[in-house]
Amino acid sequence: MKTKYKKMLKIYRELILLIPDKAEFIVIVKKILERIEPDSSEIRLLEKKYESLIPHYRKRVEKTSWGEELIKNIEKNALLPVSERHGKLCSFDAWYFANTGHNSPDDAEGQLYMSLRLYNQGWLEAAILVFKASLIFEGNEEALADIIRDEDEDIETKICYFDCLHRMDPDNPAWLIDLGYLFLEYGDPEFAEFTFEKITDPDPKVQGGWLFDLGKAFADIQEFEEAYRL
Repeated sequence: MKTKYKKMLKIYRELILLIPDKAEFIVIVKKILERIEPDSSEIRLLEKKYESLIPHYRKRVEKTSWGEELIKNIEKNALLPVSERHGKLCSFDAWYFANTGHNSPDDAEGQLYMSLRLYNQGWLEAAILVFKASLIFEGNEEALADIIRDEDEDIETKICYFDCLHRMDPDNPAWLIDLGYLFLEYGDPEFAEFTFEKITDPDPKVQGGWLFDLGKAFADIQEFEEAYRL
């Protein structure tokens, strides 16, 4: 178990160098150190760093379309009697922690969602690193892929996850096949074909299957010339 935490610590130290002010990364590094090096002086430094980010994060929240209403609700909750506050966030600090401080190093699902947020924000390198960290406690890539395939996630989310898997393991054609079929399901046969074409030396039977499905997808959107080409 300690070896897994050390692997994860290495990844999250890279992430902090990449995005220094990401509170979620600071929290996970702190929690790992509390488990493997509880006497480390770095823990308190990380706590101070985390606390120093709260006012900056509040300013960012206040500039959003929903931030003003959120802060009004928090201030309104703070005026309630203590007996009526149960389950309600009564300070911005509490809300900040609820959004950034709950992350756990052994929560693979939570890290998958963090990876998705980073991916959608354009932090591709960071998204892949977090995705890699999620594998440490989840198992190998294929085990995680099975979970992603079975989950009732939207197509865009699955595309993000399989793109991360492909970028981590570019020599495995399975991820490109999954991606190609996801693009077909998404209604984009052109990008699906582009994805399938990246596969070197494909199995003829598997290739025949996706060529048939590509042809059908092009025909469904009345791109008959493309369908006949296949």
